[in-house]
Amino acid sequence: MIHATPSSGPTHTLTLRSGERLTLRPVHPHDDWRLAELINAASEPARRQRFPSSEGLASPARLQALACVDQCRHVALVVTHCDAPDDAGETERIVAEARYRIDGHCNGDGKGNGDSAEFALMVDERWQRRGIGSWLLRALSAHAAHAGIARLHGEAMADHTALLGLVRRCRFRVAVDPLQPRIAQFTMQLQAPPSRSAGAALWRRFTQRRWAGAPWPPVPAGLSRS
Repeated sequence: MIHATPSSGPTHTLTLRSGERLTLRPVHPHDDWRLAELINAASEPARRQRFPSSEGLASPARLQALACVDQCRHVALVVTHCDAPDDAGETERIVAEARYRIDGHCNGDGKGNGDSAEFALMVDERWQRRGIGSWLLRALSAHAAHAGIARLHGEAMADHTALLGLVRRCRFRVAVDPLQPRIAQFTMQLQAPPSRSAGAALWRRFTQRRWAGAPWPPVPAGLSRS
């Protein structure tokens, strides 16, 4: 059974070795312009990797679709950093985003009927190689397990070495289809926590860590290797 989760969930902080503090939180509807900044700052190859079909990518409707999620079929998390205020006085910028969409649809009671979900992830190239992607993907995986999803999967171009390295570090199984050698597919089997309270504890365990440059611990009891 898939459990819906609120969009106004808790926020958590990550302190980089450099001392910079980041915040992980659910995406908000007013994040559309922040997502636009993240996408526009990416190189063309990075945009193609994240959005293979880029038609209408920067349109207001498309950005609203990325920012306004139902937290049942479509769940999204973002990592933000506070910069110096811009002309509008805004300081918060999105430096990474990750999301999953359940393979199925939601029933009228807010519960999904699918047991698997496809995920996608993007990290600002200026913020890569700092552990942010691993933190975000592990948090997304814990969130999915807490929601009752049994399997998380995704795909990327086989030459996207950065993402493939990331998913391997997060214990995903990576395979290349012989019929489509340019596409790599990755999956992880998620073990549902025995109770929602246990799932909440697992979520906190992932998101409340202070990043001190040490590698992440092995996958805890709430998740199993695939």
